Amino acid sequence: MLLGANFMPVSELRVNVEPTPVVMNFVDAMQLTSTTRKRLIEQHAAPHWGLSIAQAWSLYENGTLTIHEIVPEVQYIIEYEGILEILLSGED
Repeated sequence: MLLGANFMPVSELRVNVEPTPVVMNFVDAMQLTSTTRKRLIEQHAAPHWGLSIAQAWSLYENGTLTIHEIVPEVQYIIEYEGILEILLSGED
C-alpha cells in the first residue's frame, strides 16, 4: 500500500547556463585536390541544382557556389543560394 507524502529536496543546485555558439572550423577550400574539386562541381553540384557544368564552374569561380572541406577527402559541404548539400566521399 502506498501512502502519499510530501518530500523536500535535500539540496538545491542552481547553475547559470549561457548559450555558446557552435563554431565549425572549415578546412581551407584551396586544400581540395583538383580532381576532388572537379568531381564535386561537375558530378554533384551541377546536377543537384540543375546547372550546366560551365554554369557550375562560373558560380564556383565567382564565389556564389562554395565548397567547404569538413573532413579532408571524406566530408564536404557545398553551398549555393543558401542551400547546403552535405556530401561524403563514399557516396560516389
